[in-house]
Amino acid sequence: MTPRDETKAREKLLADCKRPAFARLARYTKPNDDGSGDTFTRASIKFVETALARWGNVRTQNITTTDTEKTRTVRVVITDMEGGSEYSKDLLLEKVAERVKVAAREKILGTRMTADGQVFLVPATEDDLAAKEAQLASIVVRQLGLRILPADLVAECMDAVAETMDEGTAGFTSEVIGKIADGLKIPASEIEKGQAYIDPRVHPQESRSSALAGLLKQRKGKTPTKTPAAPQSTAQSAGIPTEICEHCALPIFRQRKRGKGAGPWAHTNGQRKCAGTNRTAKPRKVGQ
Repeated sequence: MTPRDETKAREKLLADCKRPAFARLARYTKPNDDGSGDTFTRASIKFVETALARWGNVRTQNITTTDTEKTRTVRVVITDMEGGSEYSKDLLLEKVAERVKVAAREKILGTRMTADGQVFLVPATEDDLAAKEAQLASIVVRQLGLRILPADLVAECMDAVAETMDEGTAGFTSEVIGKIADGLKIPASEIEKGQAYIDPRVHPQESRSSALAGLLKQRKGKTPTKTPAAPQSTAQSAGIPTEICEHCALPIFRQRKRGKGAGPWAHTNGQRKCAGTNRTAKPRKVGQ
């Protein structure tokens, strides 16, 4: 076991926080339970998992302690092998899954009303249980991992994430620049020059691409030639993940839609339903 170098771990984690793609997923915002309408922002599951990997010498285990016909108990254990501290929490998994539609051979155990309508309760498969265990275990790892990570390091990283998000509103990612350049058939360097003229206070995140395209079209003095878009798979047309799912706490995309208007939300694998619960992906704010 290589001894932990806290200085290098801090430097690597702060470097991660300066990447816009990581910063978008490193925190989440949710309303207070007191009904005041106020919100609070906390470190996300993705941040804690990355921070534990950078911190080093931390072991995470999921141990099945009991397995009956109706339930399975899994103990999530997280151990700081260098510091000697260990924390654990038991998860009780009911062997029941939710389905919007059931197959002819599936046994229906009951029904339940959700925000999306009625769902059927059926016996869970091993895949359902694995997805449910992974989802709940990630939440527990976040809770227990924050007890191992130094509080001042987490606070410093959250400040770095907020700074990255603020700086990111003024520019485009290389992926977006490439897409605009391909659509307008001009060099990417022209995109990089032109984005300096786009004020993020006037053009929010979702409209900056079109605003920049209009600016460059005016500079060129002609309408750019449109080329038919190649067919895209569901996952390819999703774009960049900008939100965390309210139901499963995993990153989700806003899918593109033919014509006007925004498309539905989907997970990074292109699925619009959450694994295990079969609920439709629904965003909660990652940050302001």
